[in-house]
Amino acid sequence: MRPGSDAASVAVEYHLHRVRWGEFALSRMVHPDRPRDSAAGDGIVLLGFERPVAANLMGVLGPQLEVVHSFRLMPVMAVRPPRGWTASAALAMPGLSFVEQNGQVLALETVPWGVERVGAPAAQRQFTGAGINVAILDTGIDSQHEDLRVLGGASFVGGDHEDRNGHGTHVAGTIAGLGTRRGVVGVAPGVRLYAVKVLDDDGVGTWLSVARGIEWAVRNNMRVVNLSLGSPQASRTLELACREAEEAGSLLVGAAGNSGGPTGAESSVNYPAAFGQVIAVAASDQRNHRAPWSSTGPEVELIAPGAAILSTAPGNRYTELSGTSMACPHVSGAAALAWSATPGLSALQVRCLLADTAEDLGMNHGLQGRGLVRADRAVEEAGKQSPNRRPQVSGLHPV
Repeated sequence: MRPGSDAASVAVEYHLHRVRWGEFALSRMVHPDRPRDSAAGDGIVLLGFERPVAANLMGVLGPQLEVVHSFRLMPVMAVRPPRGWTASAALAMPGLSFVEQNGQVLALETVPWGVERVGAPAAQRQFTGAGINVAILDTGIDSQHEDLRVLGGASFVGGDHEDRNGHGTHVAGTIAGLGTRRGVVGVAPGVRLYAVKVLDDDGVGTWLSVARGIEWAVRNNMRVVNLSLGSPQASRTLELACREAEEAGSLLVGAAGNSGGPTGAESSVNYPAAFGQVIAVAASDQRNHRAPWSSTGPEVELIAPGAAILSTAPGNRYTELSGTSMACPHVSGAAALAWSATPGLSALQVRCLLADTAEDLGMNHGLQGRGLVRADRAVEEAGKQSPNRRPQVSGLHPV
């Protein structure tokens, strides 16, 4: 009960528990002097007895109580009392063990720690990314997964855009997990999700396949393009594709790479994240430290959770993965939330407000960029933005 409350002043006492998937989330105890008010809305009350329920029990309870079910497994009876009935009418009965209202049991969703850390649940009270097209350039997405809604896509490595590797489906869940049944909730579950397969079933692609994927994203009006992939070498073709996408109004978000040293002294950001047209995302752990393998350098623009991230896997499964590939979709999702708050913003405006609202984790720029992406702050700031305002771009790595 809330501090300062009087037990006699509340009709129902809540008993909350930490739960795992499939367990009951809530039980409610009936106060003896208050009318029934079922949590499930069906008017049913559960009566528990110290001994098996006698056949003539209804004669004791009264003819106005409708028996819904009498358990054979245990001495419990479900009844539907008339309106105005109070539990005190039954508490006087000998052998009564408990009275409780028929509470609701819900399918439990899981909010991964990274989604929680970037403030997405608070932002989702207002916006979910609805109407924002997001392209995931990766190994494809499992379009049949119960927690994902894939609206279309393309493949530039042959075949269809289904995921037979798992990497792309995992990235998709962090952005757009629906939280259905026992699943995970993404940062922006309302986005319009598209699978652009540029890496084959072994997770390997080429500059050509990625550049074609970016071209497809631009031609199909993708606002956010997630690039959880990388190469240590630059490509003129890929850089030009990124430049054209930026000029077309798409926001490119890329994984910084997993080749950083423990000290973070070296510059090791991969391409295309190292291009000025792309937001380079480093990875943090649950202690808000940089993950020791996360690539570093002046190109890093933001940091996001990337260690032991729970998300979707092919075949209606869920798994934990680590990497800047897992950090990247947190930023893509935050961008979609901010854009859904003020759809008229430009890609540059969204990029700047993500940087301006980031949380400083106390590390130097080469490790964290502007700081930890904060979806809640970004959405709040987006609501104050004018689509015609020219953004300040200081602090972003050079274009």
